Amino acid sequence: MKILKFGGSSLSTPATIRGVGRILLEARRREPVIGVVSAFQGITNQLLECARLAERADAAYLDLLDQIAKRHRAAVSHLVGRRPARVRAQVDELLAELASTLQGIHLLRHCPLRALDMTASFGERLSAVIVSAYLGKTNPSAFVDARDLIVTDDQFTHANVIFRKTNRRTRAYFDTLFKRARTVVPIVGGPSGTGLDKPRALVDLAAELGLADVVRFVPPVSQTELAQWYAAATVVAVPSYNESFGLVAVEAEATGTPVVAAAVGGLTTAVREGHSGLLVPGHDTDEWADALRRVLSDDALRTRLEAGARQQAALFSWDATADATLEVYDRASASLATTVA
Repeated sequence: MKILKFGGSSLSTPATIRGVGRILLEARRREPVIGVVSAFQGITNQLLECARLAERADAAYLDLLDQIAKRHRAAVSHLVGRRPARVRAQVDELLAELASTLQGIHLLRHCPLRALDMTASFGERLSAVIVSAYLGKTNPSAFVDARDLIVTDDQFTHANVIFRKTNRRTRAYFDTLFKRARTVVPIVGGPSGTGLDKPRALVDLAAELGLADVVRFVPPVSQTELAQWYAAATVVAVPSYNESFGLVAVEAEATGTPVVAAAVGGLTTAVREGHSGLLVPGHDTDEWADALRRVLSDDALRTRLEAGARQQAALFSWDATADATLEVYDRASASLATTVA
């Protein structure tokens, strides 16, 4: 793993930030890379000046704050574009927090060292969010707030790192990150129905949610290859809003893969709750996350569902379906004969 640090002059304009992106992506070809970024060039000095002006009750700090906000929003427009909205919301949230911090200094007519450190921190935090979003447009990337990793003492403006706590947090974070890196959520197939109007909607949504490194979009494949995808999966999710039968669920079950499905339409027949999979009564994201987590984390449950999935799918084989259909006709014929007699 390589760590690359970029100072403010490397982040002075959208053009230089694109250069930083090229360096990081080139290094990433050889090994995993961590990029550490400073504030945009000149921003730290402007932030400290904002704090000093606010402490003196000089309303000029508002004009300087506005310049800082416009520069970062312009960077988002140049580097990320109109999407994803999540990035704009993150930047706006940080700018609002900065404005609140400065307003507090202005009201108190006093800037404690802790508040000065806090004000200065917004430069790196804004820069890291924007650079990460820019990289995430085309490559997996994750934004990390350094405050979540680095622990210091309370000697504000000249704090010392507490390495024991920092190392523990950092190791824990990367342990989780590497586990996430091994997680793949493939979406196999293409848009249909109303989805044809916005064929890239799911791709854009994955990027907006910061999941581009986890979600893999696979174009339509042959039936043979599709069966291989089903078999390779740990669990198949079918979050339909309506379903006449639920063929995807049965196909997955036929390969021994458990299914988590919405409790709608034919899915309540295709999936047997607690036997071949789990049924979720609705589309609440927390409930879906809980159901998927149960299957992924409970080895005993997953093993039981895998065995049940094959049994459930066997109920819908051609032979079983033909026998069941003939049985329906036999009952109808017998009923008709009784009525006529």
